[in-house]
Amino acid sequence: MKRWLWLLLVLLCPAWAQADIEINERYERGEKIIGKVIPTNLPENAMMRGMFRVSGKASTWQPDAKVLEYAIWAEDGQHTVTAVGTWVVTDTGELGGALIDFGYYEYTATFIVGPGGPGPDPPPPPPPPPPVDQKWQVVMIHRSEKLSTLPLGQRTLLTSLKVRQNLKAKGHDVLEVLDNNVLAGGSPAKLRPFVNAVVKSGTELPVIAIAPLAGGTVQVYPLPADEAALTKLLGGGQ
Repeated sequence: MKRWLWLLLVLLCPAWAQADIEINERYERGEKIIGKVIPTNLPENAMMRGMFRVSGKASTWQPDAKVLEYAIWAEDGQHTVTAVGTWVVTDTGELGGALIDFGYYEYTATFIVGPGGPGPDPPPPPPPPPPVDQKWQVVMIHRSEKLSTLPLGQRTLLTSLKVRQNLKAKGHDVLEVLDNNVLAGGSPAKLRPFVNAVVKSGTELPVIAIAPLAGGTVQVYPLPADEAALTKLLGGGQ
């Protein structure tokens, strides 16, 4: 009688096991995919049986029925893996023995194959090239501690008085060449729209920020390689 009462209590109070699915987050197309169910907090001699499912267009194969390891084929995209089943403990340590304890397990994980699935937002498209014959307000921003490491052409744009005179002769207005410290705040009101546009764009320094001479939207570009490239950017031809 006591044996039957114990068995009834076991059947009425099954335990949920903790488990995990060991699988990489991303795979290249054609790469071998292996998923493993890793049980925890189970009796040492517990035996597990269950199902291993993959969402979407996919298939699985379990090479060894005694090992919770599955080979997976899946099309490009994001997939959800679900492992669900039961575990049992018997007095013999084999199926068919007297039941001592049992419970359930369920766990999920996701992985991505190829280029599918969610990822970081794509970078914003570069601004359109400036219109020809437009005259510009110009601000350049760089890291002063890295000035000596820049190519000669860019160093000349940032430091040469002659470059500024040439731009002024073509109708442009070089407002300022600034160190990156201004990006942390404190820039003069006249320069604030340029600084804010650089921060918002996320463009790596050094940069050039330009706006129409009469006022308008600030556009941000990587600093041109030399004066000829700068002239071309500002719409002055080759």
